[in-house]
Amino acid sequence: MSQTLTQKGLRPGTDSASWNAEYAKANILLQQQQKSTGTLFIQLQELIGIDTNFAAIDTVLLNKQPVFFQMNDTLLHPELQALQTEIDNQKNNETVLHQLKKPTLSLSGTGYARGSGIDESNDVKTSQGLYFQRYNYGVAAQLSVPLFEGIYIKPKIQQQQQLLDAATEDYAAMQWHLKKQNEEADTVLHNAVSVASLVQSQQQSSSFLFNAVMARYKAGLISYADVVLAQQQLIQADADTENAKWEVWKSFLYKASVTGDLKLFLQQFND
Repeated sequence: MSQTLTQKGLRPGTDSASWNAEYAKANILLQQQQKSTGTLFIQLQELIGIDTNFAAIDTVLLNKQPVFFQMNDTLLHPELQALQTEIDNQKNNETVLHQLKKPTLSLSGTGYARGSGIDESNDVKTSQGLYFQRYNYGVAAQLSVPLFEGIYIKPKIQQQQQLLDAATEDYAAMQWHLKKQNEEADTVLHNAVSVASLVQSQQQSSSFLFNAVMARYKAGLISYADVVLAQQQLIQADADTENAKWEVWKSFLYKASVTGDLKLFLQQFND
């Protein structure tokens, strides 16, 4: 019996113990992965505020790679545009304060007409009161010079200049931050694409290795533990390939978020 099993590639005692050990190891890894998955789903429920179970069955992103377009400059990022709007508002407020120190010239005019039912000789002619007979006009000009207004305006102008300087510094800091984030996103995306191309070779090599090990196992040259190990390497290579594709998509999404334009990412699903 032992001779027959050995000829078929099985080794009594050794194969069963090795298989049990590898099975226990794989089961432990599965339990750890299930724990991580459950924790991530709980965190997702907390973030979106919905207490429901999710079934992650969408594999659209695993069947293709993103098509890269020319990204917008970080100067068009919404955060920079909001800070630029704040700078413009502070400049406008400062301009208004400077205008308060200047003289103001006011022009006004008035005019009215009246009618009377009594003429110059005191004769009563009621019907004439319905028509305009006298016209009066008035024009006025007023020049106002705020001699002491500058005493009260000067501290406000200084305060406004400080607010403008603070807004300008915030803009420069955000611009520098986005520039470095953009460089980081480029590095991460380039690395993810490179890794995705390398894992394809890893998967092909693991597949070739598994087939070769199976042939040697059937010939009775190696134990079943070697087959399990080769199969584990093949499965790991497949998992690495899928993870590499996910990393490419995650890096592409990160790049789109840094540039402040998610349309480049969403367009991938419309093709």
